[in-house]
Amino acid sequence: MVRLQIHRLLPFMFLAGLLSSCSNVPPRIAGLYSQLALVNNLSERAVYEQLSLFVQPDSESRLSDIANVYVINDAAGLYWTLNPDTWEKRGTEGQFWIGSNDLVMPDGSPMPRGEYRVVMTDLAGARAETSFVLDPATTPTSGLVFPSLKISGSEISVSSPARSAEVTVLDPAGSFSARREVSAGQVSIDRIIGRPPEPGRRLDLYVNAYDQQHRLVLLTGPYAY
Repeated sequence: MVRLQIHRLLPFMFLAGLLSSCSNVPPRIAGLYSQLALVNNLSERAVYEQLSLFVQPDSESRLSDIANVYVINDAAGLYWTLNPDTWEKRGTEGQFWIGSNDLVMPDGSPMPRGEYRVVMTDLAGARAETSFVLDPATTPTSGLVFPSLKISGSEISVSSPARSAEVTVLDPAGSFSARREVSAGQVSIDRIIGRPPEPGRRLDLYVNAYDQQHRLVLLTGPYAY
């Protein structure tokens, strides 16, 4: 998974100019999804927080008209920028979501708590804004049981503290390949990606499960297939 670059917040007047509206018909945000995850990164041997953020433009918005999505924490003086090169798209034209699962702090520290502003701009400079609050509660560092995978041939054994888990498969470039919710136990890679994998092609697998007690997603990976 590719981490997005984080920026220090620009001085107010410059940022306001950057995000000012140049259109009488601004875009509109119909929905917002945010979720905090605790990642057990097997390749880096590190555990850190990761924020997922997706916005749903209204049905009249076209993906080709959207320029950027800014995720801003004013109190921390930080922001992330999503654009067509870095966001992930889900859904179809007219009913799509754009965003990322990869908002992290570069030093592995916890994500800033409090209010985040989400600003979506189009190519004309028009903007739409909404917000969400990241729970101020501290993420526990002990007593958590991360989901895990064991791979044997084309079969994958899923272990999860919850009844079900979600397995995500990415290609080597890190772009989205497949995602499927599965029950704990055995599942074939064919079922997850919907077809037999290409011989000799490396795939990276991640597994996540929702911790109801802490209202937190626990994610483990990558596992090489």
